[in-house]
Amino acid sequence: MLGVDNATSEVVHHFLRSLTVKVSRTTVCRLLNHPLGNTMQGISDALDVLHVKNAVCHLQPNYLEKLRPPFITQLETSHSTFCLVERIEKDHLIITTPEASHMAMSKSLFRYQWTGAVLLGETTTDTVHESHCLLRNMDYICRQHKILIAGIICLILVFSSVWSKHYPAGLPLYLFSLTCGVLISTATLYKEVVDNHFLHRFCHIGKAVNCNEVLSSKGAQIAGIGIGELSWMYFTTMFFFTAVCPEEFHCLAAIFGFVAIAFTVYSIIYQVFFIHRVCLFCILTTFTVWMTAAALYTLRNNFEWRFSIRIFFSLIAVATICLICWIQAKALVSSDKEKHVLKAQLSGLLNPGTFGKLLSLKPKVRGMIHPDIALHNSVSNVQKRLMIVINPNCKACAKVHHHIREIPADIAISLVIATNDRLGVHVAQTILSAYLSEGWDRATYLLEEWYETQEIPGIERYDITELAKLLWRQQQEYCQRNNIGHTPAVIINGHYMPSVYQLTELKYVLA
Repeated sequence: MLGVDNATSEVVHHFLRSLTVKVSRTTVCRLLNHPLGNTMQGISDALDVLHVKNAVCHLQPNYLEKLRPPFITQLETSHSTFCLVERIEKDHLIITTPEASHMAMSKSLFRYQWTGAVLLGETTTDTVHESHCLLRNMDYICRQHKILIAGIICLILVFSSVWSKHYPAGLPLYLFSLTCGVLISTATLYKEVVDNHFLHRFCHIGKAVNCNEVLSSKGAQIAGIGIGELSWMYFTTMFFFTAVCPEEFHCLAAIFGFVAIAFTVYSIIYQVFFIHRVCLFCILTTFTVWMTAAALYTLRNNFEWRFSIRIFFSLIAVATICLICWIQAKALVSSDKEKHVLKAQLSGLLNPGTFGKLLSLKPKVRGMIHPDIALHNSVSNVQKRLMIVINPNCKACAKVHHHIREIPADIAISLVIATNDRLGVHVAQTILSAYLSEGWDRATYLLEEWYETQEIPGIERYDITELAKLLWRQQQEYCQRNNIGHTPAVIINGHYMPSVYQLTELKYVLA
């Protein structure tokens, strides 16, 4: 499955909470985990599953006063578009966005950014309420921040090891300073790499503070490596190097400490005299570096100042491990961004107009099979005709057949079983016999059971009749006339379905 837009899921979760619907974030993410999950239609579909009565409409700005909160709407901004309107006051609105909760926004600014799209909802007697919601949300938080939790556990283990061996008091202080540095640099990295709107208010205190401008400037990078990466590598390497060599780290730690101090001096000069902007993350990093230097100074008489090749290689080994961890984390972030890009691109394909144009470019069969020859779901719809050609011994056909039940009920479906091997012929004719005697639902159920277990339940009940044999022969003749030689083959209104679409997405494109 494609990745879920956490911003959208957070807004929807706040909306459900305002309606007093007890549903976990995990459930919200699962319901929005499809290509249209980041659209009003996707949100509406998710609410339908939860039996929350909802309606989507497009209004003019003068209708704003007549709306009754809470409702989800869209704003034309540079980042997340969805927001929850909680209250409408005389001159402002109280809204919740993924970046800030219960935020006041003037009506004039809201109208300027408002797209007019609104989703209203209310609970019903059938609305779903989950039990153990708190535990489910805690599980969601742990899954979302599993890397951070693993890092905190490592830090705790190191501290417990240091305290158990009764080292000088300055060593825990030094490790605590490095821990603060790791956390600050991790937050800086998150802002640089993942979300530049992270802690937006904190980074815009006054006119001089602008973290994004400083972090994205040329002076904030050395050989293409940003401040966040450099500080994270320094603090993390020093922390674990100290944990590995608690009695011999002092010399190398002092050398790299001087280098870090020199870099902080450069950072202050660059921000104050060149770019004329201040980054609070950089200021906190500078303060932490000086705090580690002060803690290291308190240990000057407790350890020997000596250098050895073994200690140097230990430092190189720790730095290499930290670098590999960062490279892997960066690859995961990049992969997640690619998923979101693909999701956005795919959602653009899921509209009837685009689908119709792509469908017309695909090869065409001579004609759709007659419903009396194929297995048919008894829906009469000449504008939405779907034909699926499968083979009982085809693994790919099993995956396609599994999604037949998810096809919208207003689409006319014809199922053709194409096979010529002895076992496949017997299965096909048995399924056709079941279809003739018990109908579409039973036949598709038996075929699904065959794909899963390679057995047909109650096969002795279905004697292969002459009519079933005749239908099977007519299906094979149809496939030969139309040159259908591969399975599964999905044909819509005479054209092969474009490969970028799946059966489960037909409910979006055959509207």
